[in-house]
Amino acid sequence: MTFFRRFVASILCVAVLNLGSPLVAQAGVIGTLQAVEAVKLALGLGKPLFGKILFFDALKGLFETIDVSKNPKCPLCGPNPSITAPVDTEGFCATPGTGSPRSEIRTIGVAELKRRIEAGEKFFFLDIQSPGETGGLPFPETLRLSKSEVLRRMPEIPRDRAVIVLCRIGIQSREIIRELQDFGFTNLINLEGGTISWINGIF
Repeated sequence: MTFFRRFVASILCVAVLNLGSPLVAQAGVIGTLQAVEAVKLALGLGKPLFGKILFFDALKGLFETIDVSKNPKCPLCGPNPSITAPVDTEGFCATPGTGSPRSEIRTIGVAELKRRIEAGEKFFFLDIQSPGETGGLPFPETLRLSKSEVLRRMPEIPRDRAVIVLCRIGIQSREIIRELQDFGFTNLINLEGGTISWINGIF
């Protein structure tokens, strides 16, 4: 258990300093540093980053460490820890302010969507593709927003009817659904395969 506390404390000392979203290579650097810390602790080699935070500025290619004071009330490494073993609980995935787990992401395939549209069912579409990616999709009630605009323009997204969220291949739309679920949306459906599947007729 002592090793577990020391391992987590050391891994948490590796941090990223970036402007905007991290680069893929930047994540690789941090992952490598965390792996090195784990090996050092497991083998008892070197000097782990206890009591320090390591900052990495990828734009300037600089590393910097700062000393931090230990929190005597820390539930993991304090003198009276309440966290004594790794845990797996739904509480970590709770919606902020509700204490309840996030809902599963509902999905719909292009064949099912096409069938339901032809049967007269009305959907609202939230299209988060970049300009030029849409390809003239035949969805009349569509709100087209960039990912960065979605949260700011949430009032324009209905909550009382099914909303199909779509992007080019169906990955970014899942991310947006997760973000909107944190604000209480329960009516969002992800288009599997995105607009590529629709355009290519992958039914």
